[in-house]
Amino acid sequence: MGFYYRGYLDAALLRSNGVGQAMAYVIRCSGNFITGRCDFNIFGITQIMKIGLIAMSGVRAYNKELMKHGLTLPGFVERSKVIASMPSLSLLTLAALTPKDINVEYMEIKDLKEEGTLREDFDLVAISSFSAQIFEAYVLADEYKKNGVAVVMGGLHVSVLPQEAKQHCTSVVIGEGEISWPKVIEDFRRGQLKDYYRPAPGETFDMALAPIPRYELLEVQCFS
Repeated sequence: MGFYYRGYLDAALLRSNGVGQAMAYVIRCSGNFITGRCDFNIFGITQIMKIGLIAMSGVRAYNKELMKHGLTLPGFVERSKVIASMPSLSLLTLAALTPKDINVEYMEIKDLKEEGTLREDFDLVAISSFSAQIFEAYVLADEYKKNGVAVVMGGLHVSVLPQEAKQHCTSVVIGEGEISWPKVIEDFRRGQLKDYYRPAPGETFDMALAPIPRYELLEVQCFS
C-alpha cells in the first residue's frame, strides 16, 4: 500500500453506482522516497517524473558598512547584472544528461520575494546559486522540502560549505555536478538518495564529451 497523488483521475475510480472501486495504489515520487520508481501507469495514463532545475540568477552587491558611508559599488553592480543575465550552462548541461523519459524544466529566480506562488508539481528540484543569493536559495529549498519534494543543491558555495547546505536540502552535490548527476537520478528512482555526492579522488569531467546544453528549455524572449 502507498499513497496516490489525487487529481482528475479520481473520477475513473468510481463505479456507476458511485461506489469507489479498489485499485493498486501507487506512491507519488517525492522527498519521502517511499517508492523505487517515479513514473507509473493508471488506466493506461502514464505519469512521468518531473524535475525542476532552478538557477538563482540574481546577484547582490550590498555591504551594510559601506552603505553607511554612501558607497554603493556601482561598477560591481553593473557587472553583476551582466553575470545574472546569463543562463546556467551547468544546469542546462545536467538537463542534457537527464534520461529522456524524465520531464525537465529550467527556471530562473532573480528575487524570491517577487517570484509569487511556488511551483509544486516537481518530484525533485536541483538548485544552484551564487554565494550572494545563497540564503534565498536555502529559503526556497526549505519550502520545497516542507512540501515533500526532494531537493538537491550544488554549485561553488555548497561545495565549499556542504554541511551548511545539507541543513536545507535532501542531497548535496560537491564538485562537478556532471559527474554525480547520473548517480543522483539513479538513486532517486530507487528511493535511496544519499546525503552527499562527490567525484572520486582525481576524477574530472571531460567537457569535450559533454552533451550540448538544452537551450530549448530557455525562454527565448529573455535571451534574444
